[in-house]
Amino acid sequence: FFLKMSFTASQLRELQSLVVSLTQSPDLLHRPEFEFFKQYLVSLGAKIPEPTPEPKAPEPEVEEDAGEEDPELWTPDAEPTQEMGDPTKEVSDEDNATAMGLFSEARSAVSQSNFEVAVEKYSEAIKFNPTKAIFFANRGECFLKLQKPKAAIADATRALGLNPDQTKAYKVRGTAKRYLGQYEAAIHDLYTGNQIDFDEESDKLARSIKDRVDGIVARRRERERKAKEEERARKIAEYERRKKAAEERKAQEEAEHAETMSGAPGMNLPPEMVEQLFSDPEVQAALQDPELAPKMVEMMQNPAAAMKYLSDPKLAPLFRKFAPMFAAQAAGAGAGAGAGHQHGPGCSHGHSHGGHGHSHGGHGHSHGGHGHSHGQEDVEEFDLD
Repeated sequence: FFLKMSFTASQLRELQSLVVSLTQSPDLLHRPEFEFFKQYLVSLGAKIPEPTPEPKAPEPEVEEDAGEEDPELWTPDAEPTQEMGDPTKEVSDEDNATAMGLFSEARSAVSQSNFEVAVEKYSEAIKFNPTKAIFFANRGECFLKLQKPKAAIADATRALGLNPDQTKAYKVRGTAKRYLGQYEAAIHDLYTGNQIDFDEESDKLARSIKDRVDGIVARRRERERKAKEEERARKIAEYERRKKAAEERKAQEEAEHAETMSGAPGMNLPPEMVEQLFSDPEVQAALQDPELAPKMVEMMQNPAAAMKYLSDPKLAPLFRKFAPMFAAQAAGAGAGAGAGHQHGPGCSHGHSHGGHGHSHGGHGHSHGGHGHSHGQEDVEEFDLD
């Protein structure tokens, strides 16, 4: 009897789809409805893999700074692994016909609220024809019914990649994101979907999270404003720090340079004169000139050397600035020469004509009408002798 059994093409196609589904998801064999088939496989010597342990449910992915706690959030599902089809597949007429048949079966399952079966049927249809945006959008809607928001988002995003005007895909993705706490992205998708095809349910969902979105936007703008103020204050402080450091560095260099120049041969000048001279912008610029700097140092050390540079067009404008220095150096040199004309310690000679006579070593003698006198110093020296 069994050897004479025959199967229709539809039955064989369903069997083939079942085998493919079990191959891709061996855990299906551990469902109660497949117990008979599992026992059959075991009787043939098949080794049934252990069921995959359920992953630990992650915490809800609530949007940062979402305000008060949202009791309506869903626990996120695991990363989606549903069948997405081969986007490079060339769909034949036969493939498309098969896919449409599976699509019809999936919709029938949805009408009976059998969303897991519907997901399987949509997945089989997608394998035959992965170019239909409605397949992904509808399967995403089933994932929403099963509270698998990440899987729903993956399907809706693929549907929008195939057809940017797929209204249901926007609403599916917006709803999934709302229950993941991604309020801004959710309200954007819901509004976009309603602009294409309005429905009360999506509009109500969008309005229910509007206050949260407004609060998120306001707090973010306040943070951005404060961040900009802090960045501006940081830049100002950094500018002031660099400016102060540059001024201190410049002052130190000028002081070191002035000290060096004031201690050079022939530069016995008051520090304030040196500081005034070397703080002049033109002098500073000239000292940075590799051609002028040696000449200026030479003149500072030996004012007489300035004569040979009178015709230098670059130096000529600076002679007026160095005139006080040259005069001070000349005066210092004259004073030094006058102080240096001596004849032994305590002995100096002076000559006075017109009735005042001579003075020798502090002992004064007066002649011609004034007679001879001894001052107080004479007396003191005399007494000491």
